[in-house]
Amino acid sequence: MLEMKTNTRTRTKNQASFSKFAKNHLQDFVEVSSYLSGSKLYGVISESDNVSLTLTITYLDEEDPKYNETESLYIPLNSIKYIRKL
Repeated sequence: MLEMKTNTRTRTKNQASFSKFAKNHLQDFVEVSSYLSGSKLYGVISESDNVSLTLTITYLDEEDPKYNETESLYIPLNSIKYIRKL
């Protein structure tokens, strides 16, 4: 029972840290490692609140500069292993 409380407290502390980081780095290009993805995610933090962040990823085609595709990923803060600004 005590172990469960410690894990919850640690998770809440990490979630608050990730929330603060995301709010301080809106519109910055970041690398995110999450339990929800098998690979690292790269994009711009476009939105953030206390429970999630929105990572906007833009794909560009070098052969056709008019083509670009944007996708938004909603990532719960409690699923993030780490996040860093690039």
